[in-house]
Amino acid sequence: MDPNERYKRRYKKLKQRIKDLVIENAALCDEVSEMQETIAIAREERIFLLKRLIQHENPGDVIELVKNAENPNPLPPQKRGPKKKDRSLLNGSNSRPSTSSALSQATYEPQNKIALPINFGNFVLQSIGELMTDNVNFHNENWIYPVGYIATRVYAHPKNPRKKCVFTCKILNNSGVPQFQIIPDSEYDHVFFGESANICHIGLLEAIATSAELKNFPIRPQGEKFFGLCNATIMQMLQNKPNFKRLQNFKGFVVNMNDTDATLNFDSLQKLIYN
Repeated sequence: MDPNERYKRRYKKLKQRIKDLVIENAALCDEVSEMQETIAIAREERIFLLKRLIQHENPGDVIELVKNAENPNPLPPQKRGPKKKDRSLLNGSNSRPSTSSALSQATYEPQNKIALPINFGNFVLQSIGELMTDNVNFHNENWIYPVGYIATRVYAHPKNPRKKCVFTCKILNNSGVPQFQIIPDSEYDHVFFGESANICHIGLLEAIATSAELKNFPIRPQGEKFFGLCNATIMQMLQNKPNFKRLQNFKGFVVNMNDTDATLNFDSLQKLIYN
């Protein structure tokens, strides 16, 4: 057989093989493109459903909430009432706590019910929730975890710590166990959740430390404080619940709030990272 003829046949076979591979590659590319489109649609549907869920659970409007959190405006001052109300007790003591000045930011409805939302400047309370007195998992000696509690706080974005982000903090009932959630606005793929507020807060701080490439970032979990549970007004609202005295293990709140801590305050975090 002529050597040229043999090489010519090999050339034709290789050429045909290359064509087959090109066609197969094109088919795979089309399939990958279809899968990417399906994933994008599923992601959009997931975000839409999560937004609807937040709007359903949140008594206030989400857009207005973001505006209030980023540009807090003082609410009308509280009207003067009887002296007995002004001397409400925080821990059963006869002295009025210094941190209770935040009560002046709340507006009152008839029957001594505080109107929500309440803008505290550094965070916004949307729902105080309900006490689970028959379940010891929802309180301990120093903290109360009301089911349905919703608050928002402005802090550093987990992907870009230079950017502000509104976080929605929730306490839910997961089959008799509290589930804490910290949900970054428009970043539903990075929801921080766990059986304690500290687990959520640690996850957020670790994500910020990784994004900012910080090796010595002080990760001090202060989950209850991030959720706003140590605010004097919120503590008083919980104490005013009719079933508050039925909490078996609760002894008293821990009042040592420091809003300027870098793990809670956006501006303090910026100074710590970039100065």
